[in-house]
Amino acid sequence: MTTRVCTQCGVEKDVGLFYIENRSKKPRSTCIKCTSSACKRYRENNADVLKEHAKLYRCANKQEISERSKVYRMQNSELLKQKKRERFAANSEVLNARHRAKHQQNKDYDNAKTKEYRDANREKIRVSDRAYYLNPIRQAKTKWYSHNRRQRILNSDASLTVKQWMRIIEMQNNKCSNCGRMFGEHLKPTRDHIIPVSLGGGLTFGNVQALCHSCNCKKSSSVIFTRALNELLVNPC
Repeated sequence: MTTRVCTQCGVEKDVGLFYIENRSKKPRSTCIKCTSSACKRYRENNADVLKEHAKLYRCANKQEISERSKVYRMQNSELLKQKKRERFAANSEVLNARHRAKHQQNKDYDNAKTKEYRDANREKIRVSDRAYYLNPIRQAKTKWYSHNRRQRILNSDASLTVKQWMRIIEMQNNKCSNCGRMFGEHLKPTRDHIIPVSLGGGLTFGNVQALCHSCNCKKSSSVIFTRALNELLVNPC
């Protein structure tokens, strides 16, 4: 077994524990552990300088870096996807909270970019949506969800009449209670359970508000007390 004494720590070690010089093809004078420690100290003591050097390099080699990153992503797509899934699973709550906060700060910009993308890729989105809705697994989940929802509605109070529903829309000035858009031919009102069916809410006059389809989908099963509820409690039919 060939050994070598590290000039840094003074310990005699196997040559396999030393880095090999690229040019001379001989072991370095310091072992891997000492070399790593020295590099770490250097990075800590010269963090600002290294950041500046990295920034200058990226600016000078932007195209090369972009091409290299693209090739790497193509060659390691499955590995990157797996790492992304693992990272999200381990930090889902933090990442979701960060995403929601960022979206709230940039809501107008995000909505504009989404609209721009949808306008430029209508056919692509149409094909993707059709494939999604025709997926057997998705259809099975939808049937299961619809069945469970029907059963919950049948077991809850459902006393809302057409007259009461029209009264709710009238009290909201024919507007969506959440976004304030006016109902009309192209924006139909939908019944929203203020306390969701999944939490025991019924289809009653005091538990229903009029939302547009978009706001109703965004609300999902959350409990949001809007001005509609206050108006209904103050001005019952």
